[in-house]
Amino acid sequence: MKEPGLLFDLDGVLINSGNFHWLSWKRLMAEESRFSMNYEQFLSTFGKRNDEIFKELAPHFSKEESL
Repeated sequence: MKEPGLLFDLDGVLINSGNFHWLSWKRLMAEESRFSMNYEQFLSTFGKRNDEIFKELAPHFSKEESL
């Protein structure tokens, strides 16, 4: 018999990692001039997967580049 399990997403409950995510996007923008976003765009995409963000904000990136 398998034991039941639970998965919790505690980001925003125990920690707020939003600033760390923003810093990582800023680092990417410093290294990759073909991508940019402002803080308001970052907030509107926070919680989405990276491939979804690239599809929305940088459709010129290939699928492989946006993973």
